[in-house]
Amino acid sequence: VGGGMAASMAAIEAKRHNLEVAIVDKGKLGLSGTSPRCGGAGNDWALIPPEFGGDPRDSHEAQLNDCVKGGEYLNAQEMTEIFGRESLERMVECEGFGIKYPRLSDGKYDCRKHLACTYPRGVLVAVGGSETVMRTMREQVVARCIKLYDYIMITRLLKNDGRITGAFGYGVKTGQLYAFKASVVILAAGSATAIYKHPTCENEVTGDAYYLAYRAGAGLMNMEFLQFSLATRVKGIFIRKIGGIKPLTESGARWINSL
Repeated sequence: VGGGMAASMAAIEAKRHNLEVAIVDKGKLGLSGTSPRCGGAGNDWALIPPEFGGDPRDSHEAQLNDCVKGGEYLNAQEMTEIFGRESLERMVECEGFGIKYPRLSDGKYDCRKHLACTYPRGVLVAVGGSETVMRTMREQVVARCIKLYDYIMITRLLKNDGRITGAFGYGVKTGQLYAFKASVVILAAGSATAIYKHPTCENEVTGDAYYLAYRAGAGLMNMEFLQFSLATRVKGIFIRKIGGIKPLTESGARWINSL
């Protein structure tokens, strides 16, 4: 359930195990949600080996320390460590799909010292940006004959004897009702940024997956973290889709409060 990067990666991985896979999205795969509008679609925490442009002093321990300290120790540290250790693997996997990341004239990745990083890591943007990345992912999904159901909003997970057995929803353009029978349902429909008036991402991300999981009996955690940066305001007008504060702070901008 969902149509962004997470849903695409989950579907491709499931297909790799010879499973019958379908993607259901209330928009259109590759165009809806935050993934095609999340800035550069880079991988700025990947621990790049020195021979490919990384810093020889860097390590997984330093990476984890930076992320935990930068997160003011609010991180779920076990998940943070998994995220750090797998970032490079996912970057290499994405390159196998055809996604390209900027390199210097010597062929090494254009690694930079991002927010909260002790050493230069990863790459901030992918070549062509988010829309190009999601166009590539849609091509990869289609090439694997994964079934696509666009413009269908899932409103309820189906349960039988305490086990999820499928999902129910309706066509957002037609009103037609749909029931999907499935042995496994993966929720990858983004967060709930639409509860805020001025997020940097699109306001269509309305917490569908949170609702579906909670209604089905799942426990939720870290609800205050909703995947968006501060929006920029110039002369009273809010400007979105510029990638939030990260590119600005890395260029030397300073952010202060009203005092």
